[in-house]
Amino acid sequence: MTHALDVGLIERKVAEARQELEQVQGLIDERFAAQANWRWIALGVWVFAGANVVLLWLKRRQLK
Repeated sequence: MTHALDVGLIERKVAEARQELEQVQGLIDERFAAQANWRWIALGVWVFAGANVVLLWLKRRQLK
């Protein structure tokens, strides 16, 4: 392809590569969006666990 210097063929291959690159970029963007949601979920779980620890500790102090 490059040895023949067929410009039309090279342009088609570049267009195919760009199209594939756009598809991959879309998948990466979706993955990062999903990952951002998981961070908020994980933070919520840690806050819930921390609140339970504090409440159990306060209840334990009342029992003594």
